[in-house]
Amino acid sequence: MRQLPTRAEWEGWQERRLRPTNEAGRRHPPAVEDFDRPPTRRPTGARARADHTQPTNVLAVVSLAFGILWLYWLGSLIAVVTGHIARRQIRDSHDVAGGDALAVVGLAFGWVGLGVLLVILLAATGS
Repeated sequence: MRQLPTRAEWEGWQERRLRPTNEAGRRHPPAVEDFDRPPTRRPTGARARADHTQPTNVLAVVSLAFGILWLYWLGSLIAVVTGHIARRQIRDSHDVAGGDALAVVGLAFGWVGLGVLLVILLAATGS
């Protein structure tokens, strides 16, 4: 009956099998560089997503900030103008630049602020 190889024999056989050969058919010893550098692994999860982030459009951030700040409806007007410009820039960059959601939220706040201004002006002139 044939006997199974020991663990050391098995590991030695695998190491010899995986080493590349030279022109004469002999196996090369493992390269020193392979032991000097740490093994590389692809990041997974949140780290993988963080490595592939898009630059955020500055005007989208400005639109959101002024939409939140309001500044007696001047902020709403700035939010609407910069939000539309930011969305056009993001669309023209073929989604290389991020921040479309920021621009949309800034636009929403800006239009709501301008709508409130319109309602107040109509109520003031109607009375």
